Amino acid sequence: MALHFTIAERGIPIPVTREHLTLYSGPSQIIAMALMFRLFSRAIADLSPLVPPERTDISVLTAFPGPGVMDCIEYVTRARTLDDGRFVIDTQAGPDEAPEALKGKHYYEVEIRGKRRGYWPVPGFFDQT
Repeated sequence: MALHFTIAERGIPIPVTREHLTLYSGPSQIIAMALMFRLFSRAIADLSPLVPPERTDISVLTAFPGPGVMDCIEYVTRARTLDDGRFVIDTQAGPDEAPEALKGKHYYEVEIRGKRRGYWPVPGFFDQT
């Protein structure tokens, strides 16, 4: 697993580590941070493997409105800060295979410069205990 993924702000590369996400979302959100770190690492590798995407080129739809998840999405995309519709919560989104959560489910759809892909944890990643 990579030690960081890279995004850009006005062309300047910004490496993002687990520590950055933990500092922003808080130590009580360690599970959300780990999930979001893996999500963005994978999404950037899939959708923008050659060039770090600009923060403003990243959009996220999620079916899980947990506070740590929302913090991490905001940190990476600045979407809530800019309030420009690039961060959407729809608790009904995603396939039936996406694991249920207390509210919504663990489904995340990332778009970078017009390329879009949906992600959800494998069966058993979250259990009912």
